[in-house]
Amino acid sequence: MLGIVSGVPFFVANKLLIAFALPVITSAAICIIGSMITKQSNVSKNSLALAKDR
Repeated sequence: MLGIVSGVPFFVANKLLIAFALPVITSAAICIIGSMITKQSNVSKNSLALAKDR
């Protein structure tokens, strides 16, 4: 019985932690992916500009 009672707060805490961590992780992933995409597009723009200069 004591194990169940002591286990409940941990279970709730884990659920809250997951509920809190998921949006943070997803937003961080979106930021990282977005920065990677912008870097790639900037590189392609720069290479095009260099090709035009030549």
